[in-house]
Amino acid sequence: MGTVQTPWMGGQSTGGGAPDGRRMRAWRMALAAALVVYLSTMARGVLWGDSGEAQLHTAASGWIVDGQIARSHVLFYAMARFLRWMFSLEPAIAANVVSAIAGALAVANVGWILSTFCARRAAVAAGVALWLFAHTPWQCSTSADVIALTLALLSAELIAVLKFLESKNAVWFCVAGLINGLGMSNHNLAMLMWPVYGGMAIQLPLWRVIGFREGVFAGLCFLIGAAPVLVLCVDDYRTRGDLLTTLQSWLVGRYGSKVANVSSIPVLAGWSLAILALNFPSPLLCCGAFGARRMIERVKESKTWLVLGGGLIYGVFGVRYSVADQHVFLAPAMLFMVIVVTLGVQAFLERTCALGWTVAIILCSLLSPLIYGASPAILKRLDIRLTRIPGRELVYRDRFSWYVRPWRCGYDGAERFARETLESLPQGAVLVADPTLATPLAYMQSVRGLRGDVWIDSWAIGPDARKKIEAMPTHDEAIRTEKLFVGTNDPKYLPGWLLKRCYVFEPSGHVFQVRVAGL
Repeated sequence: MGTVQTPWMGGQSTGGGAPDGRRMRAWRMALAAALVVYLSTMARGVLWGDSGEAQLHTAASGWIVDGQIARSHVLFYAMARFLRWMFSLEPAIAANVVSAIAGALAVANVGWILSTFCARRAAVAAGVALWLFAHTPWQCSTSADVIALTLALLSAELIAVLKFLESKNAVWFCVAGLINGLGMSNHNLAMLMWPVYGGMAIQLPLWRVIGFREGVFAGLCFLIGAAPVLVLCVDDYRTRGDLLTTLQSWLVGRYGSKVANVSSIPVLAGWSLAILALNFPSPLLCCGAFGARRMIERVKESKTWLVLGGGLIYGVFGVRYSVADQHVFLAPAMLFMVIVVTLGVQAFLERTCALGWTVAIILCSLLSPLIYGASPAILKRLDIRLTRIPGRELVYRDRFSWYVRPWRCGYDGAERFARETLESLPQGAVLVADPTLATPLAYMQSVRGLRGDVWIDSWAIGPDARKKIEAMPTHDEAIRTEKLFVGTNDPKYLPGWLLKRCYVFEPSGHVFQVRVAGL
């Protein structure tokens, strides 16, 4: 069953309005621009924290991260390991490249989606530029981050749903199921679309379009996409023999309290608004009001349910998700937000045909890189104490530049820290390191083969390295031989056993040597 495709809002239809050819041109142009930006600004080496963990796990042999299925992100690691094997890439580079390509595909998909909703090329171009240079998608695309792949899959899923709503062809319904399954194999955020589809099924109503056979086939497509993570679940259940434990490991891991958080909402909401402004530091953000009005005018349409429903559910989840990297989990909501803002840009352009306004809108959509480049120096000069910007200063990492600037090209601070630290430690030293510091250290050991005689004591270094910890000298023995070191003297990042006894931490290069007080 086919229908004539027309622009969802505004413009004159010219033999089909918004045909696939027009949308594919927008897709190709957006992809080319995004590949240039993201690959050129991508990190070229080892990184800190979660990105470092992703790089390290790409080099590992197992699939479970920290004993939690929820953090295992099977699809991302399978792709990174495939690139590593196919092109003989170093694990860190392979993981970074997956994020860069995934981020570029997300930008291209946004171009396709915006061409569906908007008829004016200037509005589409402005919307694509807003998303291309938005802080969080850009940052996730230049370092090893599974959210970049999440955004690529979510946007591809939206395309499949939009094609289904246009054509009522069950094939696209099945494609959407397959992509959502793949999304589940990458990150549990994919399941947040399920309530949206439930509402659309009632509003459409779905059973008048999709028969029982097509519904079963779509379910099978979902299971095929989700197979990688479902295999992990089955294996985990066979090992543990406890279904509830396996479900917890899969659905929430150790973040159950964060997933269900309903406290400190005003603070989190205020910070979420700051994140929104950081991602779209442009006057065009004000056009979101016009776009929301147009959406409300078409509230009975399935496409409106898709955008407003998805944006609302992802937004509510991200706003009250109390984690250090909250901005990352707001990125899916911002994907829907950019659609609404672009609709507002088109609504504004419909009121004026002046070339000057069109040029001004395009220029406003390109402001973000300039603001990101200038902001760190201004923030430091004003000594602004933004508690949600990581306050921890690391060797070779300025906290403002690291957080505010999304590009990672040319950065080698984590690798320099790890190399210089390992080379400075005595034979057989034991280094207690928190996850942020441990991942580049462990990467240099396991991948680069640097100082394998040093024992790194941290939960963040992967299952292979944790086996090594079991054979590690005791902490008391390491102190007695003056070979126990810690990555920091900040109590917030030290294990409890180090704080319960009378130890002093003496600076030793980039780390600290642990001694008994009074000796």
